[in-house]
Amino acid sequence: AGADLFKDRKNRSEFVLDVRNQPVRVLLLDDRPRWQTRFALNILSRLPYVDINPIIRVSSPDGALKRGLDRGMWPDSAAALGIYDLIVLGRFDEPVLSEKEWDQVVSFMVDGGKAVALLAPGDTRHLPEKFRRWLPVAGSKPVSGNKNAGSLSALRITPEGALHPLTRRLGEALAESPFPGGRLEPEAFALVHEADGAWPVVSCRYAGKGRVFLLDDDRLWKNLNQHHLAAHGAMFVHLPDWSLRSFDNGVALDQNVL
Repeated sequence: AGADLFKDRKNRSEFVLDVRNQPVRVLLLDDRPRWQTRFALNILSRLPYVDINPIIRVSSPDGALKRGLDRGMWPDSAAALGIYDLIVLGRFDEPVLSEKEWDQVVSFMVDGGKAVALLAPGDTRHLPEKFRRWLPVAGSKPVSGNKNAGSLSALRITPEGALHPLTRRLGEALAESPFPGGRLEPEAFALVHEADGAWPVVSCRYAGKGRVFLLDDDRLWKNLNQHHLAAHGAMFVHLPDWSLRSFDNGVALDQNVL
């Protein structure tokens, strides 16, 4: 009966629907086949609406990153890079992209309105400043002396993370606590953080017209998969949808992609 008091709102809900007839094109680059990268690749390659070009540098015959238009090659021009919707970058012990290519990645994101995701990149100080300045966190994750630092008990999900489409399922595994503050850059959000410090483990940031997603720790695949596999996998299931969302419609709700 009480619902009749609001009959003009009953059975109504606002939503945003983006319909496209093209697959989501993902470009993934890592130095070696790390577990986190393999986990992400396993999920993304199984999604029928995703067309992924995975590049693992050490798997090439001479360990060199090839450029070109074929699968297994890094795009050789800004136009070729522009056909992708999402770039996923792993960990590199040495520079793999040229200055011009990093310029193209930054433009892809900042001017093109597209997304870049980083999977446990380690020390980011070797990345060029032109790209590093857009990361959600300033600096690289310090080595922790906490003996429990590698366990889920040392992590908390923020209220924003509990609502964010990429991390909301992690609420099944992590206690909720606001981020205490620390190294977040402007327009960045901590989604998962260290319980006893000011370091965001999972974060995101607006970058010009685009956005960045940073998973800054390898412990998730080590600790989540045994008991919370679906929660961990949900991050990568929803990563393509999240990468396509436009934020120029003024509606602060989930945007569904069909």
